Amino acid sequence: MSTSTPTPNVLRRLARLWALPLCCLCLLLWPAAGLAQGGSTSLWQTYTVNDGLLSSNVSAVFLAQDGALWFGAENGVSRFRDGVWQSLTAKDGLPAGRVRTIQQTADGAIWFGGETGGLARRTADGVCCQTWTTAHGLASNDVRAILPDGDQAVWVGTAAGLMRLEAGRLTRVDALAGKPIWTLARGADGVIWAATAGQGVWSRGRDGNWRALESSPLVSGQVFALWAENGRLWVGTENGLAYYAHGVWTRQPLQENDTGVWVFAILGDADGGLWVGTSAGCFWDARQPGWPVAVLRARAGLAGDYVRGMTFDRSGALWLATSAGVSRYAGAIWKTVRYEPLAEQRINALLTDRSGRTWVGTERNGLALWDGARWSHFTRASGLPDNRILALLEDDRGRIWVGAGTGVGYWTTAGGWRFIGPADGLVGVPVTAIAQDSAGRLWFGSFMGANRWSETGGMEPVPELAGKRINAILRSRDAALWFGAHNDGLFRYAEGRWQSIATTKDAPAFKSVTLNGIAQDRDGALWVGTYDQGLWRYAAGQWQSVDSGLASSLVLAVSYFGDSLWVGSAGGLTRTDGRSTQLYTGSVLPNAQVYAVAPGKDGAVWIGAASGLVRYTPDKVTPWVKVASVNLLEPREGIVSLADGDLRAVRLAAGDASGSLNDIVFLVQLEGVDERPRIYADPLIAYSDVQLQPGKYTLRAWARDAAFNYSAPAEATIVVAPPQRHVVLPGGRRVPADSFYPILALSILALGGLAAAGGAEWRSRARERRRRGEETMRQREALARHFNPYISGEPVREPEMFFARDELLRKILNALHQNSIMIHGERRMGKTSLLYQLAQQLRQAEDPEWVFVPVSVDLEGTAQDRFFYLLMEATWSVLRAFLTEAPPDLRFSRESPAEYTDRDFAADLRLLLDALKAVVAPRNVRVILLMDEMDVINGYETLVQQQLRRIFMSPLAQNLGAVVAGVQISKAWDRIESPWYNLFNEIALDPFNAEQAAQLLMEPVAGVYEWDSAALEFVVAHAQGRPHRLQQYGLEAVNHMLAEGRVRITEADVRAAHETIERARTE
Repeated sequence: MSTSTPTPNVLRRLARLWALPLCCLCLLLWPAAGLAQGGSTSLWQTYTVNDGLLSSNVSAVFLAQDGALWFGAENGVSRFRDGVWQSLTAKDGLPAGRVRTIQQTADGAIWFGGETGGLARRTADGVCCQTWTTAHGLASNDVRAILPDGDQAVWVGTAAGLMRLEAGRLTRVDALAGKPIWTLARGADGVIWAATAGQGVWSRGRDGNWRALESSPLVSGQVFALWAENGRLWVGTENGLAYYAHGVWTRQPLQENDTGVWVFAILGDADGGLWVGTSAGCFWDARQPGWPVAVLRARAGLAGDYVRGMTFDRSGALWLATSAGVSRYAGAIWKTVRYEPLAEQRINALLTDRSGRTWVGTERNGLALWDGARWSHFTRASGLPDNRILALLEDDRGRIWVGAGTGVGYWTTAGGWRFIGPADGLVGVPVTAIAQDSAGRLWFGSFMGANRWSETGGMEPVPELAGKRINAILRSRDAALWFGAHNDGLFRYAEGRWQSIATTKDAPAFKSVTLNGIAQDRDGALWVGTYDQGLWRYAAGQWQSVDSGLASSLVLAVSYFGDSLWVGSAGGLTRTDGRSTQLYTGSVLPNAQVYAVAPGKDGAVWIGAASGLVRYTPDKVTPWVKVASVNLLEPREGIVSLADGDLRAVRLAAGDASGSLNDIVFLVQLEGVDERPRIYADPLIAYSDVQLQPGKYTLRAWARDAAFNYSAPAEATIVVAPPQRHVVLPGGRRVPADSFYPILALSILALGGLAAAGGAEWRSRARERRRRGEETMRQREALARHFNPYISGEPVREPEMFFARDELLRKILNALHQNSIMIHGERRMGKTSLLYQLAQQLRQAEDPEWVFVPVSVDLEGTAQDRFFYLLMEATWSVLRAFLTEAPPDLRFSRESPAEYTDRDFAADLRLLLDALKAVVAPRNVRVILLMDEMDVINGYETLVQQQLRRIFMSPLAQNLGAVVAGVQISKAWDRIESPWYNLFNEIALDPFNAEQAAQLLMEPVAGVYEWDSAALEFVVAHAQGRPHRLQQYGLEAVNHMLAEGRVRITEADVRAAHETIERARTE
């Protein structure tokens, strides 16, 4: 089994590169004063071969009992768990070919169905694999569906019928013999369903008999997916979505015109919604009144629009298997409520009552209620005094109080509204805040002051607050009431006495308290959000300004629950638990302005923003962490020994359910040194301020994810050896005593030999002096002419600047005799440079049998109707130099670009190849098309791909090869007409590892400039193996160094380079 982790162990590899292991420093991300913060900004994460996936063309996804995710791909399977990728291929015992389906039986065994390799079983303890093929009685080696049945039995759907495997024995289902089975499903009632290709849908009842369901044009063709629930069977066909209920087939439109949309996967969620994976993206139907059908596509973040499989992981995220990679979508964790009355509405108030219902107050559209299954909507037409809702409270009698634009009232426990307005004594509207005191009286804040109300006394004004706009009221644990005013600060009322906090000598600088702006934490501290001066904390009679970690100092809401403080601001939502801080913004929220936050049922969090409502369901899956190295040294049995006490660098390895480190925060504490954990947002940690005395120290680390799940602590023991006793020699040199005396004895014996060697030593030193003199001359010359060899933006054309791809280049050259190659990788990964170097190597190749003629073609921006014309234009411009006779009569010279077709290209190419064969005889000729930016073909019609395939499958292919390069090259989406289907050898262009990155940085300046180890480590960590980014850092760092007249590249130079690069990227 091959293993890949998302972050290479940079420090361990660099330790092998440099002889002095303590000469390099790690990247430092200093924690801000107070609390370091993580950030959660995107609903999407996408994984491809660049991240560890075996192939980006994924056919199936499955969640196993241990929480691992399995993905079926073209040449095997990939397993993902806690951020670590592993793969199984034919080398590991898996049948060769594409894996279509994956399932697991109750005994823990994983089953795989292959397109050509039959059925395979991997045991629960990881032994792979026992296989079944036609040689064992399987109806076909094309296995399309597996359905577990008990501990070890499985139903097996093949291209030639349905079978059952139990106790090692295969049994054919006669009723479905010869029928191609696409998928299988089981309903809650135990009924088994089987979908066929063109022969309908079948069911197996409890009596064990199979029967065909009623026929319908809706299911007369291919049926790819089944989902059974609540007496209804959903089916995915080659012509959209349909369902079967009560003996009737009904079409379920996904969009206005979904004719021809292939439905490959159907999945229900915990809220009753339906997810549908299709050839046109993923559709989500909440199946709630007033909710539109949503669609997720590549332009929104999905890896590709061809969605073949879906599953939810243990955190609640949706994983989608597509033809261009795998995507993890957190939209089920961060679910924007699409209920029409709440769409694009500013949410002012939120409340989850004691029965678990959630009430939502909006700025312009009244009140909404979620009872756990359905939404209800209340407006002025249904009893509210108006549609502006600013405050909500449940009193001690279970009544829901609502502060509105023109009054205040409550929803009675019996149902119905009762409202109180100015005519009933209410002073000031709108009602902005509501609280209940220990005596049961209700207090209401408004734009004109405050009121209190009781059953017996009715409504009465509060004269102490007359004329003041009250935005927030809180009843604290000591039964005091706190009032936050708009321009008058804070007031406290307790035991009949009023105190104006804003007039005391210890008063904070704020004046304007935010709506929903006061909260109290578990320790009794008071938190106050303001419009003008950020966030404040009041504890033990002292005020403290706390803006660290906030996205904006314009605070819009403050709430405390779940052992965390939640702060809504104009820039997003911030959560802190006293140990660390997390910022939520970006696509996880409909709008960055958060006006209300409240706890929901079962640990959910409701978030009201300026343009909608979100229900956030934090996952409970804890991350993991381990200490990977200390000063570049990996712990052995949990121990790292340091020769001195200079603690320089700690590297952590970590992972979580999402596989991304972007949302992980690291807490690190060195026992006896750190009073409390240091907090970082990066696993590379520098300890440049720590000098340890001899002894043992425990280093403890935690990882915390965006949902505030903390890992178990990881520990490493650091042992600092005591200093050695030394002998001071003449001249002040210190030598360890335990080695001095043996060396002295040996020195006496070797005195004669040393005398003889003296001459050689003198000559060696003379050569070293000359070498240093020459180096000094080179450095002076380099400074004088501002020598800077690094390249940024342009392809690498000089062979001496082309690093780390030599082995890959040789691999491609060896394969090109009979094969064509597809190179894919991220942008700026060096694909264009590789093609250029490949062209150079092909021109210089001295092959006894073949003459290689490279033709470079840049397809960027090429229109579909000019595609074949451009290919011939590039080909003719190269081949014409080989032809000494009169040039052949090419259609290319007669046709316009728009009229030049694939058949014209094939005819012209045949003429050129025939002429070229005569020139190079007796050797053979092979023209290699080096096509860059091949992604352009993704936007062409399918017909163009068929035409290109026809050329590469014709006899011309004997003398025609290709190397195509792109980022997300369309790999056929499972259709035989694609030019990529089983035609090209796939090669992923991966980022450089640490040694390769260091080589690229050091080799160009060797003998001229020198790299500080800390500078080198900084660049290696930040460039993440991207050649273009490494060159950028080198270029800018050398420029900065030269400006200061130095020949040594320091950490200051690379940090200046980092600022330049980041500034250019943001601009």
